[in-house]
Amino acid sequence: MQSFLLILGLAVLVVVSAVTLITRRREAQTLRAFAARRRLNFSSEDLIDLHARYYPLAVIRRGRNRFAWNLLYGTTDEGLVSLFCYRYDLGFGVNQVQRAWWLAVIETSRNHPGWQARRDSAGAGDADESRHRGRLGDFTLTSDQDDVLERLREIGIETFLREKPDLQYVEAHGQLVVVAAAYDRDPRMPAHLLDAVSSLVRLLDGHRI
Repeated sequence: MQSFLLILGLAVLVVVSAVTLITRRREAQTLRAFAARRRLNFSSEDLIDLHARYYPLAVIRRGRNRFAWNLLYGTTDEGLVSLFCYRYDLGFGVNQVQRAWWLAVIETSRNHPGWQARRDSAGAGDADESRHRGRLGDFTLTSDQDDVLERLREIGIETFLREKPDLQYVEAHGQLVVVAAAYDRDPRMPAHLLDAVSSLVRLLDGHRI
């Protein structure tokens, strides 16, 4: 009986491993095709140390056991861009949970005041250090500068967020602007995020925020 259970367990493990490998290969093929269409580069591994490069962003500093994969990178009219999958652990023991995200980051040519917009159900970034808070629909908007929240409202950031239902988290800090969505295998997500972060940079730069 024990031998049968051992063989059964090994068979299940082999099947699960094979399915995972096939799924990852298909995902990589889809992302390579997308990268070619958008004139981006693709790597299944983090070749540029994204954690160090984007450390000023709260979402990058979140949690522990951080890991990035499926990196797409290159240039757009708005600046250098990186799209990648990112996961980290929160909590310990029975309370430990893993978060996984699609992130799209643009490095712009100008500095932006720091602010974050987090959907209530997201938890992608830690806004506890910010002194000023406001509500925009089902998002919490935070910044160290009170006037930034009012300026964001004036330029229509609420409309931007409402028209992008995939977005769970948005942040600007210095020359970095990032949008985040929950990680899934939807092949349309990289395109959605690339368009969203590009639109956000144009919105902010157009109003000098």
